[in-house]
Order: sequence, then structure tokens, then C-alpha cells
Amino acid sequence: MSSIKTTGNKILFTSSLGSTETAPLGFVADQTMVGAGIVGLPAREMQVKLVGGPPRWEVRLKGPNITPGYWRAPEQTAAAFDEEGYYKLGDAVRFVDPDDVNKGFRFDGRMGEDFKLSTGTWVAAGPLRVALHDGLLPLVQGVVLVGANEVCVGAILFLNLAECRRFVGNEQASLAELCSHPHLRQEIQSRAQVLASATTGSSRRVQRLYIADWQPSIETGELTDKGAISYSGVTTNNKAVITKIFNEPASADVICLT
Repeated sequence: MSSIKTTGNKILFTSSLGSTETAPLGFVADQTMVGAGIVGLPAREMQVKLVGGPPRWEVRLKGPNITPGYWRAPEQTAAAFDEEGYYKLGDAVRFVDPDDVNKGFRFDGRMGEDFKLSTGTWVAAGPLRVALHDGLLPLVQGVVLVGANEVCVGAILFLNLAECRRFVGNEQASLAELCSHPHLRQEIQSRAQVLASATTGSSRRVQRLYIADWQPSIETGELTDKGAISYSGVTTNNKAVITKIFNEPASADVICLT
């Protein structure tokens, strides 16, 4: 290892889960905790409250590093904490091993993205979104799941322009051309169908896809200052698109999965 050659010691690498309000971490994982999405164990002096579950829990935190509130925003501050003073992080986790807490937790999406279908079934949007996103890489840069009060789950896909142009063999292709390109649409449909066919239940599979003919931006509120796609921004700005996704009969620009 280069660290041993250079310093004579191994260098400890860690990752963490937290937010600005937790200054900045709540959970810490080291190199012994191997696996995608593992966020580790609570940081020292951190108190963790798990709400809901099992197997999926909402995380709430209390500790010396948690902000006392938002500057001159008492209503926002009140909404951010529960009745016991725990900060509502908004993330969900599950145990890596329910029989061994010392193995830590795994990130399991954002609570604010979850929604309920017309059947009354809750959709755990985070894991489902990640699975679809990963299955469509590198053709997409982001996925937003929709379907509140609908019969199935839908998704708005944001294309990775460079990768899609490479796929279709046209470096000058416009976004509109890519959205309607038959080979690209077929590739996306085929990959998404494999994922949909691998599971059952309307809340655990995506059945409607819409390829966005626009790119998210900070100016429209659809992209955060950290470069992440904003679920609330996209869903607030594009109600007509969401309605189109679930219209019957389906629009020609909506990809339907079985």
C-alpha cells in the first residue's frame, strides 16, 4: 500500500451520513463496513431515534453537534424537531444485519420521496429509484419517481446527454432527438422491463416511464446547489407531465412496462 510506503502507517478512511444541521455527520462507517449504502454506526455522543419499521426506519438525531434551529425561522425550527427534541433528518435506514447491531446501518432512501398509491400501499421510493437509476446507467443522470394516488409507479428520466449521444452514434444530437430516438427508447425500455419483471407488487416496480425533454436546473428549483435532482422541484413544476404519464390510453411518448 502506498500509504505504508509513504508514512509507514495505514490511513483510516471513513464515510458518514448526516446533513448541514448535524454539523455534518450523524453516522460514521469505516473500511471494515463494506458494501454499497452502508452508513455505519452513530457518531460518539449521538442519540438515535428510529421511527416506524421494521425493516425500514426513519432516523431522528439528538446530540451536541445538532443545530439548535434556523436563524429567525421559528416555524421552520419547530417543524424540524419532534416532541422529544430529536432532529428529523428525513433519511431512512435499515440494519445491515438485524441480529447484529454492531454491523451498522444501510441507507434506505429519503422519507420525503415516499408516497401512497391509490391502493393504499406505500412506495419506498428511495430503494426503487436507486435500482432503476443504476439499471439505466450511464444513459440517465437522474430519476424521479411519481405516482401518488395512482394505480402504479411511474418515473421521469433525465438523460445523460453525452452518454446518450455516444449510444446513438451522433455527437450533435439534440435533447429532443434523443428523447424520440427509437434505439435509445428501446434500450431504456428493455433494461427497465428486466427490473420490473424481477419483482411483484405495484409498489415495488416501475410501470410507466417518461423521458424528460428538458434538463433540470438550479434556476427552476429542479437541481440543488450540490448538483442533485430535487424531487420536490421536479414534481411541483411538472404536474401536467405527471398527469400524462398515467393517462389512459397511454400517450405515445410514455413507455409502458408490463
